[in-house]
Amino acid sequence: MLEKITPDSIEIDEDEAERALSGINIPPHPYILMDIAEVYPNIEKISSIIIKDPSVAGAIIKVINSAAFSLAREIESVQEAVTLLGLDSVLNVVNAVLLKSSFQDTVDMDALESFWRASDDAAVAAAFIAKELKLCKPDTAYMVGLFHDCGIPLMMQNHKSYLHLLHKIYGQDQHVLTAVENHLYKTNHTASGYFLAKSWKLPKTIADVIKQHHNVELLNTLFGGGRSETATLLAILKLAEYVTSEYKTIGGSEESYEWPAIKDSLLDYLGICELDVEDMIDKVTETIQAGTY
Repeated sequence: MLEKITPDSIEIDEDEAERALSGINIPPHPYILMDIAEVYPNIEKISSIIIKDPSVAGAIIKVINSAAFSLAREIESVQEAVTLLGLDSVLNVVNAVLLKSSFQDTVDMDALESFWRASDDAAVAAAFIAKELKLCKPDTAYMVGLFHDCGIPLMMQNHKSYLHLLHKIYGQDQHVLTAVENHLYKTNHTASGYFLAKSWKLPKTIADVIKQHHNVELLNTLFGGGRSETATLLAILKLAEYVTSEYKTIGGSEESYEWPAIKDSLLDYLGICELDVEDMIDKVTETIQAGTY
């Protein structure tokens, strides 16, 4: 019988977490991103690099034209996307598009079907929320939504029963998920995801969001303080998780035990009420159902 585990009862520092990840194969920085880095910020050369990989180019256009971004007109080419949205916005989508394919050879993709579905939904929801509430660029929110749980496939590499643990922990309110992970594995999926984000050279803010998105105490502190990019992205992400019922899709739980602990401070931070959340659920559901991402 596992005794009550709280976030403070077990702390894992970065060095210890990195040692625990020594046997995990973190997908390398995709070659296309390394090629882009060499010519950045030359828009013409970057567009040429992306176009050379038709699957990536096609996926980017598909995501940008999805209901999540709600553009006034359809984008037909990578060059047009860069011109309309800006280089950094398109590169955010490139990172997001490459995430799923990077795990093809390291984990059972079929076992992760519900995880990818939840990540896709969170990404679409985050982009929609960012645009609807005028909080940040939708592409940044989209990348946060898609990457926030990227540590889960990493954890599965060494721990075959990991998904079973997720279902077991999500379905109760006695133990904090990341604390149980730390107890069993000496690391957790947020730490794993943080190191993947660092390896891929994602913006520090996004890496920090990945690392802290289950830290309820910190979330409430941030939401109760002044405005910051990190706090805003965390607020978008936690609302996206809730309105897409991620606790059900990934955890198989009928309710979120994390949401009540952060709801009041999060809603205050965003300046919305519970009726707005209900309305957001309807709008996000429609957006996901209409999307072709």
